[in-house]
Amino acid sequence: MKDVFFYFLILLLFWGCQPQRKTDNLSKIPVLTIYSADNFISEKIWDHTIPVFETKFECKIELRKFNDAKKLLDFVINERNISKADIVVGLDNILLSDVLNANLLIKYKPETLLLVDKKYYFDKSYRLIPICYNYLAFVYDSDIITDPPETFGQMQDGKWRKKIIIENAINTSMGRGMLFWSVAAFGEGGYRHFWRSIKENIFTITNIWEDALNIFLAKEAPMFLGYVTFPIYPIEHIEKYKVIIPQEGGFKIIEGAGILKSTRNLKLSQQFMEFLLSNNFQKYIPSLRLMFPVNKNINLPVEFESIAIPEKDFSKNLNLKFINKNSRNWIQKWEKMMIDIESKNAD
Repeated sequence: MKDVFFYFLILLLFWGCQPQRKTDNLSKIPVLTIYSADNFISEKIWDHTIPVFETKFECKIELRKFNDAKKLLDFVINERNISKADIVVGLDNILLSDVLNANLLIKYKPETLLLVDKKYYFDKSYRLIPICYNYLAFVYDSDIITDPPETFGQMQDGKWRKKIIIENAINTSMGRGMLFWSVAAFGEGGYRHFWRSIKENIFTITNIWEDALNIFLAKEAPMFLGYVTFPIYPIEHIEKYKVIIPQEGGFKIIEGAGILKSTRNLKLSQQFMEFLLSNNFQKYIPSLRLMFPVNKNINLPVEFESIAIPEKDFSKNLNLKFINKNSRNWIQKWEKMMIDIESKNAD
């Protein structure tokens, strides 16, 4: 009887250890934690690219998404002392000054950066690496607007009263891009006049891009601030939605990625940065992200042939030093000028 009991005990111990051994093996698989602006790594891009990386490097990727690049940046700054994240994706040239001042990222220059034209290197310190880009534009409903404004001057006309939706320059990257665009176009002496002149023409100011889009699609106002690629978005009746870039010039937004100082997987993080610029990732940006890839080997889909590219790019007029010195003042003045509209949004 004692022998039977002893044998039974050995069996229990053996089977009790088996699951633990399996768990131990799983725990050895490295996990890469990525924080992303929601519109950067969409579900479609994720499905086509991330499993490829996970298989190649025998790892697991965990993703946390934020509905705007500015909200992503604010979160990373607030949790900097307790973060376990490895990579941020979707921070852009508009936020570069804030990113560098916060000292969140480590320097890394991927070998695949050789595939990118140097004109897209918006961070010379290589903390944020360019991944894709697009141009700001005003999207309008051609069933409602048959004679859209062709210049910033025409946009200030009273005929557009309460017809334009924009994003908030304080807490959205796109809204701040619009503010920077106005500074680059009109100078520090003229941008405030532009905003005072256009104020009555603004229907509402939203805190995320998706809200602006939904208000536009609901026909509450016939024009909103978006991207030049909007006419190829997979939206019903997309053919009636057109875009305009004022004749004065456009403004380019370049989205990037960087490795956080909190990373515990430096080598794997570096491999992911290489992957973001590779053909295997970049080839999906035009069709699934509807942005322009920075990898010069990628051929654009035929749909991109109809997209208008501005002859003049005002984003080149604002260097990092100038933005770093003056952007807080621009934002404070913008808030003071537009406070009435913001208050109405809160009601």
